[in-house]
Amino acid sequence: MVLDRIKKVNDIKQLNEEELEELQEEIRDFLVENIAKTCVESNACRYSYFKKLLKNMQDNHSVPTTSSLPEHSNLRGKEEYR
Repeated sequence: MVLDRIKKVNDIKQLNEEELEELQEEIRDFLVENIAKTCVESNACRYSYFKKLLKNMQDNHSVPTTSSLPEHSNLRGKEEYR
């Protein structure tokens, strides 16, 4: 995989045209796979949600991640709710 060989910006400059095309395909596959995973983890397996995540990712230039609860000292554990 070409993507595995990229460690810094200069590595991309060393790629030939065929390798760049392969890299584009690998990046697309990576993004689609991670957005789909986020949809499944969010229990929102709809095209509209997938499209929204893809647009947000493009706007923010970042890969989507699933959210988790923030660390906070006032959060009570399950023991408090008996």
